[in-house]
Amino acid sequence: MKKATRGQAEGPAVAEWAKPYLFLPPTVTGTWVKPNLFLHPSASEKSDFSLAIRLSRRSKDVEAAKLMQRTAAAGDRRATYALATWYRYGGRALPVDLRKALRLFKQSSKAGVAEAFFELGRSYELGLGTKKAPAKALDNYIEAALRGNRGGAVDTYRCIFWGIGTKANKNLGFLVNDLGSVPN
Repeated sequence: MKKATRGQAEGPAVAEWAKPYLFLPPTVTGTWVKPNLFLHPSASEKSDFSLAIRLSRRSKDVEAAKLMQRTAAAGDRRATYALATWYRYGGRALPVDLRKALRLFKQSSKAGVAEAFFELGRSYELGLGTKKAPAKALDNYIEAALRGNRGGAVDTYRCIFWGIGTKANKNLGFLVNDLGSVPN
């Protein structure tokens, strides 16, 4: 357990490598990150998913984690993805469990969640919860990019440019980067 500082709740420590990738403002790091519109419910939404998100924002992590687990088990693809991120990075009263996170990312990618493809790519590239598999990482980054995920587009470029999971091709990498930077 990480010792709480003023304004923060006690919770599992978040791995240093994970902090740049956190999807919600965790109480254990005290920092905000860019919001993911897919995961942020509207103020008028009355689903269990939106209630779990509101609970987590109020530092009611145990209740939020239990509700998110029930909602994911009921088939809500947003809850499945959110729960996977909570297991990947720790916090929210859940321990870091990379294998469980990988399983949940696979489940939410089957439901068509672009962000899940991106996170699967990250898992395969870095060996988080599985063996490193650069070719699988590139495949998932490409799928994420094709579904509109900017991180997937950037990492597709990076992998092609530097030869991660494929033969390096700087010209093709630049082309992919240019295509990925065109606004929707």
